[in-house]
Amino acid sequence: GEAALDISNISIQGTPFTAASAAPIGLLGPGESTEMIISYTPQNIDDAGWLKVFSDDPVYPEKLVPLQGQGAIPFLIIDPPELDMGWSSLNTPVEDGFTLRNEGGADLTISQTLLVGGTEFELFDTPELPQVLAPGEDLWVDVRYTPTDFGEHSAPFWVESNTPGGTSQALVYGSC
Repeated sequence: GEAALDISNISIQGTPFTAASAAPIGLLGPGESTEMIISYTPQNIDDAGWLKVFSDDPVYPEKLVPLQGQGAIPFLIIDPPELDMGWSSLNTPVEDGFTLRNEGGADLTISQTLLVGGTEFELFDTPELPQVLAPGEDLWVDVRYTPTDFGEHSAPFWVESNTPGGTSQALVYGSC
């Protein structure tokens, strides 16, 4: 602008953001700029907050500056979230599986995979665990469905990892 600006206060809104340097309070001359260092501690994959600048500007006495950060944390996707093994004859195996994919920004460590429930479903040719997936990498987990009685069958598929939630779940089902 054409006139000096008197910055009276600066506040930060948003839990993952804190001031890492002193707020530049005081007079800012025409054409001048100033700097304030903001520290970011990820809480989520994407975080947002605001830097609120209070000044004697007659048009914008309170100016909001958006703050955004992307956390470098692992993020597990189980694909598909529900695995339909379809229809199978009695005691006839059907094979398919899940893709475990790291869509986060840090290494994902898969420490355990588990199918809970009846004997109709089993994991086979399972990879040795723990497995570390870099961002963008994936891992295939084989599932076999062998119905031993007639009807509809289902089982939850659990994955333990270092994601913020720790445990992720999908569902596998089939019928005979």
